[in-house]
Amino acid sequence: MVIGGGIAGIQAALDLVDSGFDVEIIDREASLGGLISKLDIMFPTHNCRFCTINPEFVKRARYENLTIHVNAEIKEVEGSFGNFSVTVEKSWNFCDEKRCNNCGKCVDFCLNEIPNGNFALLKEKHLPFFKYTFRCRPIPNHFHFDPEICLTCKKCQEICDLNALDFSREKETIEIDAAAIVISTGLPMLDASNLKSYNMGKFPNIITGLELERILSPLGPTKGKLKRPHDSVFPKRIAWLLCVGSRDRRSGNNYCSRICCEYSMKEVLMVNDRFPEIECSIFYMDLRISEKNYVQYLKQVKESSNIRLISGKVSFIEEDPMSKNLYLYYEDRTTNKSLISEFDLVVLATGHEATARSLELANILNIELDQNGFYSFDPLKPTETNIPGVYTCGSFTMPRTISECIVSANAVAGCISNRLSFLKVPSQQVVVHGELSGSKNEERIGIFICNCNGQISDNVKMDDVIKSVSNCNDVKFTSNDFNACENADISRIKEIIKLNGLNRVVFGACQPTIYEKQIKQEIVKTGLNPDLVEIVNIRENCCLTHGNDLNLATRTTIDQILIALSRITDVIPNSTITLSCIKSVLIIGGGLAGLVVARELASQGIDLYVVEKEGELGGMLKKINLLIEGPDPQIFLKSLKKSVNSWDNVHVFLNSELKCVEGHVGNFRVELVQNDKCLNFRVGAIVIATGAREYKPTSLKTPETPLIISQFELERKIKNDEKIGNDLIMLTHPEDLHLNYRRFSKISVIQALKNAIFLKNINQDKEIVVLTRNIDLFGTYEKYYEKAREMGINFIRLRENGYPDISTLNDRVKIKFRDESGEEKTLFSDLLVLSSGLMENGNEKLARILNVPLDDDFFFKLRDSKLHPVETVVPGIFACGTATGARLVYETILEALAVSSKISILLKNDVVQFRKNFAEIDPDTCIGCGSCAEICPIGAISLIHLSRQLGEILLEMRISEVDPVKCLGCGTCVPRCPVGAIKQKNLSREQVYIMEDILLKGEKNN
Repeated sequence: MVIGGGIAGIQAALDLVDSGFDVEIIDREASLGGLISKLDIMFPTHNCRFCTINPEFVKRARYENLTIHVNAEIKEVEGSFGNFSVTVEKSWNFCDEKRCNNCGKCVDFCLNEIPNGNFALLKEKHLPFFKYTFRCRPIPNHFHFDPEICLTCKKCQEICDLNALDFSREKETIEIDAAAIVISTGLPMLDASNLKSYNMGKFPNIITGLELERILSPLGPTKGKLKRPHDSVFPKRIAWLLCVGSRDRRSGNNYCSRICCEYSMKEVLMVNDRFPEIECSIFYMDLRISEKNYVQYLKQVKESSNIRLISGKVSFIEEDPMSKNLYLYYEDRTTNKSLISEFDLVVLATGHEATARSLELANILNIELDQNGFYSFDPLKPTETNIPGVYTCGSFTMPRTISECIVSANAVAGCISNRLSFLKVPSQQVVVHGELSGSKNEERIGIFICNCNGQISDNVKMDDVIKSVSNCNDVKFTSNDFNACENADISRIKEIIKLNGLNRVVFGACQPTIYEKQIKQEIVKTGLNPDLVEIVNIRENCCLTHGNDLNLATRTTIDQILIALSRITDVIPNSTITLSCIKSVLIIGGGLAGLVVARELASQGIDLYVVEKEGELGGMLKKINLLIEGPDPQIFLKSLKKSVNSWDNVHVFLNSELKCVEGHVGNFRVELVQNDKCLNFRVGAIVIATGAREYKPTSLKTPETPLIISQFELERKIKNDEKIGNDLIMLTHPEDLHLNYRRFSKISVIQALKNAIFLKNINQDKEIVVLTRNIDLFGTYEKYYEKAREMGINFIRLRENGYPDISTLNDRVKIKFRDESGEEKTLFSDLLVLSSGLMENGNEKLARILNVPLDDDFFFKLRDSKLHPVETVVPGIFACGTATGARLVYETILEALAVSSKISILLKNDVVQFRKNFAEIDPDTCIGCGSCAEICPIGAISLIHLSRQLGEILLEMRISEVDPVKCLGCGTCVPRCPVGAIKQKNLSREQVYIMEDILLKGEKNN
């Protein structure tokens, strides 16, 4: 059972379904999605991220082993691990989701006069029946009823042809048996109206960040036009106030909400990009970036001339009664002056807040929460609670970002899958009935254009589009009365395909990456080959791009559909590639991440090969003597190594190095070298867990002296009880962040806090000063910052630009610097400790062997840092822990558990099947120059030697060969070939020329 249907709960359910379990989701809201369903766009692509996971969930929702309960709450839990009995109370929504087909008649005939989209209300619902007005689709996808604003006339019930409305039912109680329970209830946003100093609700031109997302949305109350709530005037000066209700004792939320800085930077850049004339100001205490991908956001913010970063917290806000402008009273820490600034609009960056519902659920389950309403998890067992069989993921333990929620959900699914493997049921596969490909002489094309709930139909002249494409050759059906992401409409489309005998289909919709897989898997049930279904992204490419020009958006839409028609007439359907799957795994790295993966997979009977370049397992964890949360990591490491070594199916190779990897997902051939001896074996998947190493600052000039050490060296001194001295200075972020945006260190401040607190506990008389540019903690780790200050540890903020001057004098360290206000200061200490974080572990060679790209910091690059945070771009190769960037111990364990879950799902079948488009080489034309192999980004092309007999002459020659499994179909190799021997299947030069002609003709008409 999964309690909570937000992004973490959905991902946990998806993984558990894929692992073969019966899953029940319980959510108290009318539909799943949680907070993420209310967001308009997501970092870093600015696409609706929930839309990506939504179709996958909808697809699995058809399986018999997944049941969704909305408007439901847990009332009682009895039993124990393997045999829980849960009492669930379901509130009747008055709209039967099994009967409702989203026709909308209930809304059209509703007598309630509350306007839909009232700007002053800024809510998701304004009628008794409502649907989400953001880009994602609700699950279950039907109209929801709000009894609070109903006039009880029951006109809607009379007009409903399907009898989907029933006002006589209220609540029902059901009993559900579960072997394990997952808590993923998430966190709501803080209600800023309770913070009196900000006057939220009193002054109309103060809004929250979530409300700004709504305003900027094309489906929002202003259709994406930026206006003030009070008078709909375009604001020329906007202020964002960070940490509203977070890190605040007055509100009771004495923790960092983690997301406020990041989503605020996203919004600021959105506004700056779309409205460059607006002056944007950000008031902050610290700019906290918990994910390295947001460093680029921070760089853009700092380099923009229209954005001001003001180090200081706003104390209170007043309003001009005439203009309704807002006056902010604040202290600028860089000048130590109290100032007043005027703004047209103020955005409060509110964060998460634990609610009474969390405490209520914890009491039902006997879960222990801390003073802030979070579960204080064990960092060495981050998915488990104090109750066996009850697991947590998402933000129940602390505020988390989307990618962290997904990693924790993957991890929980992996733990449950491993411990309850005996309960798995055979996974259900979608049945493909046939693959009719048609022929060029009998093409019958259907064109379906989504209205996308107004995002397309309101921005394009639909009648003109239909008229233009209906007259094209072989087009037998056209319509724009559909939403291709809705099950009811897909069912109608399938019936139309059968009725009209269509053998080629073009969809005008949103991004193909969002719903393509789901749509094609449904369309093939009609007998149509999925390669004969083309999806055109007219929402982003046409409607949103040219939203201010109806004619241009319409013309571009017509061109895009005509291009799709030209492509689909010449498509050659791909065949299905079936690969055998070897049930063994290579783990590169024997540190914490690699050992956790090995422990989890070993019990499942999978053969494991652990390759470690050092002479001992343990990696960087061997250097860590204590965690800031308290547990001894060395005891855990000893137990972990013992567990791994106890399995006969785990083969450990110390002092070893990878030499060569060939093959593909399900069947990689591996060659390694151990003590000058070569070993070969085959595996079905590979895990990169190479770890990281301590970063040595290159820009900071320090003298060569034992008085300047790193945090890891300090830990060694503490362990060996060496002399440290009474006066210590710790320097976090030694390098100037203004000059080095790429260097992201998640652990430097936590390292300093951990060791400083430990030393203070040993000797209260020690004088410890922490010099820092930014206190970049996150979540509940804020409490350690408070604890350090209470213990007398002194924190001094450095000026962002420039470096401190470090020298030695009389066996002491002298450090001269400028603080945040610019005042020059000089300190002396017995020891200077540099807290500089981590760097990559020499990954270039391994990256070439595996053909896995690296990021800007030379860590291994992930397929998608948000939704696929442990997968690389190469199928079957996963990465976890500090191989992908700086991580805390509990985060490394979570990622390792997530990887084990992904591999368990991958290797559960004997074969791997997929369809793909790949490059093809004409062997008679190829001259074997190797240019294509050189340019291929993932090494999918190789040179092979051939012998050909021409009469009495035997010719030795070489030609290029494409590995269809590795090939991504990117087409990079095609223009590189000097003789035109390479063709991209279904994207030939002739097809490209036709598409170019259509575009040029459209440009001429425009």
